[in-house]
Amino acid sequence: MLKELFSLSKYAIIEPETGFRNKLILVLKVYLSVFLISIFIASPIIIGMDKLVVKVLHHASLSLKSKQLIPSVLHKYGYLIGTIYICLIGPIFEEVIFRLGLSFKKRNVLISVFIALTYFTAGFIHFKYPQIKLLLVIAEAIIIWTLMVVFVENNDLVIVNKRKVVYFIISSCLFGLIHVFNYRPIDTHILWVYPFFVFPQFIMGWGITYIRLKNGFIWGILFHCLINSVSTAFYFIVHPI
Repeated sequence: MLKELFSLSKYAIIEPETGFRNKLILVLKVYLSVFLISIFIASPIIIGMDKLVVKVLHHASLSLKSKQLIPSVLHKYGYLIGTIYICLIGPIFEEVIFRLGLSFKKRNVLISVFIALTYFTAGFIHFKYPQIKLLLVIAEAIIIWTLMVVFVENNDLVIVNKRKVVYFIISSCLFGLIHVFNYRPIDTHILWVYPFFVFPQFIMGWGITYIRLKNGFIWGILFHCLINSVSTAFYFIVHPI
């Protein structure tokens, strides 16, 4: 499993796992691998970069800011809705955006694009009048569905295997980089350090991509939910209500 997990060049021809039990065992193995890599490789990198940020660049600790993410979501939405958002809603949206299209089916790719446009419009663009945002979302829907009607003549995109690997890598990298926004980056002079702090998300995206290819899209969502749920559960253990 580990040899296949680290062989990115073979991801385009990877053989799917069969059987519920085998798929479940694979999820647990990959989770353990992602966890250990995050602890023994990513954590030392983050600690070292945080010292650089504080002592050399004279900036507030980014590690402390990352620890405020879960409590900020829980404070904003409440404990119940916040937990559901972190453990279920967030993973579903992110998987649709970053990994549904890895089937290379035209319909799935267009759905991913539509959800991405809608999700990021809602998250990063704030209008005085919500009706404007609603009209924008409707316009996006019309554009995407028009594209689907016009261009989806067959079900699959014809992409050679070497290019598929590139898309797998890009998907994992974009998944990691989007988590830079968790830090609310506003200081342009330290923007270059943020990718180091989302290294665990790079690893996580890599693992989810592997599960998505081996077990299927739904299993990728479940794996993502598992990672977020364990982190949230650990937060509640350390910070009981």
